[in-house]
Amino acid sequence: MGNNFILKIEIENIKPEIYRIISVRKDMNFFDLHNIIQLAFDWDNTHLYEFEVTDNIKIVPEFSYIPNEMPLFSDNKNQLDKAIKLETVLETKNKIKYKYDFGDNWIVNIEVIGEKNEDANYPICIKGERAAPLEDCGGIGGYYSILEALNNPEDADEELLEWAEDYDPEKFDIEKLNKELKKMFNTETNENDEDENYNNNDFFGQEDVVKKLINILEDAYNDGGANGISEALEIIVKKMYEGEEIPAKELDNIKDVLLSQTPFWYITSEFSENNNNKKIIKNILKRKLIKSITIDNGLNLLSIEERNMIKERYKVPINLSVVKLKNVILKNYPETIELLFSYSYIRNIYEEYKKNGFYFLENIEEFNITNFLQDCGMGYISEKEGIICFTFYEEVKKYIEKQKNFFEKMNKLDYKRLFINELVFLYGVIEKEKFLKIINRRKYKDLIDDTILEKDLEFFEKINKKFPELSGFEILKKDGIDYIVHNSAYEIFENIIDFRKQYIKNDYKIFSTKYLKELIDTGFYSNATVETLKEILRLGTFVTDTLRDKTLLNDTIREIFVLINYNHSNREIMAFLIANGFKINILKIDTILNRFRDIVPKWDYKGYSK
Repeated sequence: MGNNFILKIEIENIKPEIYRIISVRKDMNFFDLHNIIQLAFDWDNTHLYEFEVTDNIKIVPEFSYIPNEMPLFSDNKNQLDKAIKLETVLETKNKIKYKYDFGDNWIVNIEVIGEKNEDANYPICIKGERAAPLEDCGGIGGYYSILEALNNPEDADEELLEWAEDYDPEKFDIEKLNKELKKMFNTETNENDEDENYNNNDFFGQEDVVKKLINILEDAYNDGGANGISEALEIIVKKMYEGEEIPAKELDNIKDVLLSQTPFWYITSEFSENNNNKKIIKNILKRKLIKSITIDNGLNLLSIEERNMIKERYKVPINLSVVKLKNVILKNYPETIELLFSYSYIRNIYEEYKKNGFYFLENIEEFNITNFLQDCGMGYISEKEGIICFTFYEEVKKYIEKQKNFFEKMNKLDYKRLFINELVFLYGVIEKEKFLKIINRRKYKDLIDDTILEKDLEFFEKINKKFPELSGFEILKKDGIDYIVHNSAYEIFENIIDFRKQYIKNDYKIFSTKYLKELIDTGFYSNATVETLKEILRLGTFVTDTLRDKTLLNDTIREIFVLINYNHSNREIMAFLIANGFKINILKIDTILNRFRDIVPKWDYKGYSK
């Protein structure tokens, strides 16, 4: 018996073996073990992972856990990596698996082969053989392709050879690994190293990245105001680019992405370039939280600029009095509340508000959503002890409480909307009449346990007309026919219709219920190829995976989808990504775009294959 486990960590299904034998403290947690494996195999720590204890019990990253969706500990549910010590599992279960990068799908077998006493408080590698496969090489098949290319360079693809030119599959530097393990895990190491804030190796890609970013920007703001923030961001970005020269436009784009994911505190009047925003922000920061607030009080607390935004939303004269504006909002409440609350993320904000008396805003994305709700007359944004909050008006609460089975009704509408949205996304464009026939086939009715009627489409069309920023599809008329058009196909709507008329019949494929169930339950982006594309894009936007709202990634992938269906080349798509602030590896993105082309539905030929 001892205070350390001796683990054999081996990549599955590769011969000759690639393994490491490492001594680790028993009181380390599974997040520590994840980082040990990343260092041991020289991987970049840029993909999702999980530990599989049994078929039914998995240990997952803390940042992938969604509160209220599953109990923390359960025989057949996920557990969080930072919450579980190695000894809790490995004392009784001496063989487990580690799965990394669900696109390349690396499976690593972990086996306890012994125990020993160690004085060191950090892991020590005792033995190992051969270099691990390169990150993003395409899984085991891609790994063997690289070996083949290195063994027969005269017949190999030049780009593949260039990508792998420094890779030696037989090389393993045990001394280098032990230095890295000591540097990461030795708690006695001097914590005041020069430039630590900007040099931390696990700064990016970890679940606490926003917290670290906030600390850096907060210090920078205290030292130098808005200029301090700008300078700090430049240092961060240059560190990420490892000294490469960055075009000014690209640097600004990346800084915008970073800023959009940090909390609201730094957006002061001196940092904002928009004079109107300056006034609104100053007003918010002066406005104190009132937990039970009526429309009358709220409208009077809002600035003139904020009230004008509400008037613009409701299309009323700019000189309308506060009393009359309140009456307009109340008159529209039944429709407005139902339209807005048919979206789960708005219901979630309301549930959190009910629990605490306010909703705490963590980042700019949440500010944008709640600012939209304020413009709709739903509530107001204020400040409490430096925390920015959103509070619903009492009239909203009273209206909802009077409605019978309100949330049940909203959940059903939300499910219908998701169902319609995903199916319309697959077709791109479809006649409304044919769509209603397809969607009400028995197998689809059984799936949603309801019938989707024309009035449901009219309800969602109301959302599109009143709140176009929320809608996923539109109903457009061409040649006297109503078409349902997904927003991502909007710009090429007429091209699709003309192509179909000229070359094919409007014969729409009926997708399997199993496929649609997967779409609704997990979203369109569940395919392994798409997950790999998302991971590459996440790297390009640096800290995007810390966002609760994945709008940026999903919108980008949908835009790529449209570009592919509009016959744009990979090079043109890459140019689009670079222009929008993504830093991409051309070889990797080219390969994955080719895979993506094989799985996306095609809007311009019969069959609409997956």
